[in-house]
Amino acid sequence: MTARRSLASVVTVLLTLVAATAVASPAAAAYPACNNQVVVKSKGDIISHDPPVTTTIQTQLPSASGNIDCVIGLNAHNWSVVVLQLALNACHQAGLTVDGIYGPMTRNAVLWIQGYWGLTKDGIYGPKTRNVMEWPWREPGHDAYQCDWGADEGW
Repeated sequence: MTARRSLASVVTVLLTLVAATAVASPAAAAYPACNNQVVVKSKGDIISHDPPVTTTIQTQLPSASGNIDCVIGLNAHNWSVVVLQLALNACHQAGLTVDGIYGPMTRNAVLWIQGYWGLTKDGIYGPKTRNVMEWPWREPGHDAYQCDWGADEGW
């Protein structure tokens, strides 16, 4: 009897894990994995800035071969994670070590942003998280960075 109950418990746990993975995977599978970064340029006259910026501005965003609609999850290790960590530190005071590894601390910073903005808290960076994050941007030829929301710029 005890062996059967133990086996039944193991089977139940395994089926639960498989079901949880099946439910969580489609959302992440809809977008490619971010593997690099891209410099995005935008007209700056819609930036909340005094005086209004009227020149082209630029920022770096995580990308999948130039596509900014991508995802980053736990244990990713690439340039897209570096760009994300830099933005989390510069605009969200995350205090992360910029090492290019999407570890527990980076995940926790993403979870905080997702919770703050009422998004599903899955700890995975993706387009919805990108749109609510502030990103460091600058005018070409200037060293000073400022922060603004990606959604304001259409990033």
